[in-house]
Amino acid sequence: MTTFAISYDSAQMQNVEQQLNAFVQSNRYVFTWAKPFNGCILVRTNLDRITLYENLRTFFPPSAPFFVAETSSSQASGTLPQHVWTWLNSADVSALLAFGAPPPAPSDS
Repeated sequence: MTTFAISYDSAQMQNVEQQLNAFVQSNRYVFTWAKPFNGCILVRTNLDRITLYENLRTFFPPSAPFFVAETSSSQASGTLPQHVWTWLNSADVSALLAFGAPPPAPSDS
């Protein structure tokens, strides 16, 4: 299972942010996910990067840029909330299922 960071322009996706969250949450290829802040979603999947990109591309409008990159806690640094680092560091599938996705990031409005 691989962790990917999906980065996107949250200003362009502002009107469909909730639909994007629902799309990721209900996506049959996404095992579990986390959203540390608007504009970034972390997903765990068995898909490769290109297949995940193709799957997500169906949701994003052509004018809305987004980026998919493989990541892990050993390849990342930052000031994410502790629960996101816990999620990133967890390799235990049952722990990930019990943890679930954290609540959406607070909106800027």
